Amino acid sequence: MLNQFELIPDGEYPGLGPVFDVVVDGESLLSKVAEFELRYSDSINGSYVPGLNTVGLNRSMLETPGRIFPLVCDCGEWQCWVLSVEVSFYEDFVYWNQWSNPNRDDKSKKADGLYWSYKEFPALVFDKKDYLRKVQAAIELLT
Repeated sequence: MLNQFELIPDGEYPGLGPVFDVVVDGESLLSKVAEFELRYSDSINGSYVPGLNTVGLNRSMLETPGRIFPLVCDCGEWQCWVLSVEVSFYEDFVYWNQWSNPNRDDKSKKADGLYWSYKEFPALVFDKKDYLRKVQAAIELLT
Protein backbone atom coordinates (compact mmCIF):
# COMPACT_ATOMS: atom_id res chain seq x y z
CA MET A 1 0.00 0.00 0.00
CA LEU A 2 1.34 3.43 -0.92
CA ASN A 3 1.28 6.27 1.54
CA GLN A 4 0.06 9.71 0.55
CA PHE A 5 2.68 12.46 0.89
CA GLU A 6 2.20 16.19 1.42
CA LEU A 7 4.47 19.07 2.41
CA ILE A 8 2.81 21.97 4.19
CA PRO A 9 4.69 25.25 4.85
CA ASP A 10 5.10 25.66 8.61
CA GLY A 11 6.80 29.01 9.15
CA GLU A 12 10.47 29.45 10.00
CA TYR A 13 12.78 27.74 12.48
CA PRO A 14 15.88 29.47 13.94
CA GLY A 15 18.95 28.44 11.99
CA LEU A 16 16.95 26.45 9.44
CA GLY A 17 14.83 29.10 7.76
CA PRO A 18 11.49 28.12 6.22
CA VAL A 19 10.39 24.60 7.16
CA PHE A 20 7.74 22.17 6.02
CA ASP A 21 5.46 19.85 7.94
CA VAL A 22 5.41 16.35 6.48
CA VAL A 23 1.86 15.02 6.22
CA VAL A 24 1.37 11.31 5.65
CA ASP A 25 -2.03 9.90 4.76
CA GLY A 26 -3.67 13.14 5.86
CA GLU A 27 -2.00 13.24 9.31
CA SER A 28 1.06 15.17 10.42
CA LEU A 29 4.12 12.96 10.80
CA LEU A 30 4.61 14.63 14.18
CA SER A 31 1.27 13.24 15.43
CA LYS A 32 2.20 9.74 14.29
CA VAL A 33 5.61 9.94 15.97
CA ALA A 34 4.21 11.38 19.23
CA GLU A 35 1.70 8.54 19.44
CA PHE A 36 4.41 5.94 18.77
CA GLU A 37 6.76 7.45 21.37
CA LEU A 38 4.12 7.16 24.11
CA ARG A 39 5.46 3.65 24.67
CA TYR A 40 8.65 5.28 25.99
CA SER A 41 7.51 8.52 27.60
CA ASP A 42 4.36 10.49 28.18
CA SER A 43 6.24 13.68 28.94
CA ILE A 44 8.77 14.14 26.13
CA ASN A 45 7.13 12.05 23.43
CA GLY A 46 6.68 14.12 20.30
CA SER A 47 8.86 16.98 21.57
CA TYR A 48 9.53 18.04 18.02
CA VAL A 49 8.37 20.55 15.48
CA PRO A 50 8.55 20.34 11.68
CA GLY A 51 12.12 20.89 10.54
CA LEU A 52 12.37 19.90 6.90
CA ASN A 53 14.04 22.87 5.23
CA THR A 54 15.31 23.66 1.74
CA VAL A 55 18.68 22.03 2.39
CA GLY A 56 16.92 18.81 3.34
CA LEU A 57 14.58 19.06 0.39
CA ASN A 58 17.36 19.68 -2.13
CA ARG A 59 20.20 17.51 -0.89
CA SER A 60 18.51 14.59 0.77
CA MET A 61 15.31 14.32 -1.19
CA LEU A 62 16.19 15.24 -4.75
CA GLU A 63 19.94 14.94 -5.31
CA THR A 64 21.44 12.41 -2.92
CA PRO A 65 19.24 9.96 -1.05
CA GLY A 66 20.29 9.60 2.57
CA ARG A 67 19.26 10.73 6.05
CA ILE A 68 16.95 13.67 6.52
CA PHE A 69 15.55 15.33 9.64
CA PRO A 70 11.82 15.87 9.14
CA LEU A 71 11.37 16.67 12.85
CA VAL A 72 13.61 18.81 15.08
CA CYS A 73 13.58 19.95 18.71
CA ASP A 74 10.77 22.19 19.86
CA CYS A 75 13.17 24.18 22.10
CA GLY A 76 14.54 26.37 19.31
CA GLU A 77 17.90 24.55 18.98
CA TRP A 78 17.15 22.15 16.15
CA GLN A 79 20.07 19.80 16.86
CA CYS A 80 19.02 19.26 20.47
CA TRP A 81 16.43 16.56 19.68
CA VAL A 82 15.85 15.25 16.16
CA LEU A 83 14.14 12.42 14.39
CA SER A 84 15.92 11.19 11.30
CA VAL A 85 14.92 8.79 8.57
CA GLU A 86 16.75 7.10 5.71
CA VAL A 87 15.35 8.03 2.28
CA SER A 88 15.88 5.56 -0.56
CA PHE A 89 14.85 5.91 -4.18
CA TYR A 90 13.73 3.04 -6.38
CA GLU A 91 12.42 3.00 -9.91
CA ASP A 92 8.81 3.86 -9.00
CA PHE A 93 8.93 4.41 -5.24
CA VAL A 94 10.52 6.46 -2.50
CA TYR A 95 11.04 4.58 0.74
CA TRP A 96 11.43 6.14 4.20
CA ASN A 97 12.69 3.74 6.87
CA GLN A 98 15.32 3.26 9.58
CA TRP A 99 13.86 5.92 11.86
CA SER A 100 16.16 7.15 14.60
CA ASN A 101 16.46 9.67 17.39
CA PRO A 102 20.25 9.93 17.92
CA ASN A 103 19.65 10.90 21.58
CA ARG A 104 17.99 7.53 22.14
CA ASP A 105 20.16 5.22 19.98
CA ASP A 106 22.43 3.81 22.69
CA LYS A 107 21.23 0.25 23.42
CA SER A 108 23.40 0.11 26.55
CA LYS A 109 20.99 2.62 28.15
CA LYS A 110 17.91 0.43 27.64
CA ALA A 111 17.72 -0.54 31.34
CA ASP A 112 17.53 3.16 32.21
CA GLY A 113 14.68 3.71 29.72
CA LEU A 114 16.90 5.89 27.54
CA TYR A 115 16.95 3.63 24.46
CA TRP A 116 14.05 4.05 22.11
CA SER A 117 13.77 1.57 19.25
CA TYR A 118 11.94 2.76 16.16
CA LYS A 119 12.03 -0.67 14.46
CA GLU A 120 8.26 -0.93 14.85
CA PHE A 121 7.59 2.55 13.50
CA PRO A 122 6.29 1.85 10.01
CA ALA A 123 8.29 2.41 6.87
CA LEU A 124 6.63 4.83 4.48
CA VAL A 125 6.39 4.15 0.76
CA PHE A 126 5.50 6.95 -1.65
CA ASP A 127 4.86 7.06 -5.38
CA LYS A 128 8.09 8.49 -6.77
CA LYS A 129 6.58 10.78 -9.42
CA ASP A 130 4.07 12.27 -6.99
CA TYR A 131 6.71 12.62 -4.28
CA LEU A 132 9.21 14.41 -6.51
CA ARG A 133 6.50 16.69 -7.88
CA LYS A 134 5.48 17.73 -4.36
CA VAL A 135 9.07 18.26 -3.24
CA GLN A 136 9.71 20.42 -6.29
CA ALA A 137 6.54 22.42 -5.64
CA ALA A 138 7.68 23.04 -2.03
CA ILE A 139 11.07 24.26 -3.24
CA GLU A 140 9.40 26.57 -5.76
CA LEU A 141 7.30 28.11 -2.99
CA LEU A 142 10.54 29.42 -1.51
CA THR A 143 12.03 30.91 -4.67
